Amino acid sequence: MSDIRHQNFARILVDYSAAVKISEVWYFVPMVVSTTIYPKLVECKKINQDLYYKRLQEFFSLMNLISYAAVIPTFFFNKLIIGIIFGDQYVNAGAILSVHIWAGLFVGLGTGRSSWCNIENFTRGTFYATLAGAVLNILLNIPFIRLYGGMGAALATLIASVKGLTLTIAV
Repeated sequence: MSDIRHQNFARILVDYSAAVKISEVWYFVPMVVSTTIYPKLVECKKINQDLYYKRLQEFFSLMNLISYAAVIPTFFFNKLIIGIIFGDQYVNAGAILSVHIWAGLFVGLGTGRSSWCNIENFTRGTFYATLAGAVLNILLNIPFIRLYGGMGAALATLIASVKGLTLTIAV
């Protein structure tokens, strides 16, 4: 690889890494919420099916709210956030962040989906959907990174997150 191509790839990698660090910091919030609420959902299912479905809907609504609360401000203020955290030399990471952050919405929903699948004993479906999403992400990254650099990697992650979530419904 020539020095110029190597430097370009290194810059893409640095920008992508900066964007992902910010984007993925939000992933722990749905995990904490899910871990906290999961036992209550299990209890509700044992007590009353209607109550269980009501609580399940509230749980998914909460996961959506948390995800959108992270996604929307990050989408609009990506360059400002990048500049504050990493400095102006990483300003190109802002565009990558504005795409990659949307995967967080599907991570939040996927976390909720996993809780629901565990309660309903659909663990096999969750496994295959997650595996398919991971494989798709790898397969999309190969051409997308070549064509679009760090933005391609962010797009691949977003597409794979959407597909991984929707495949559970099909399985």
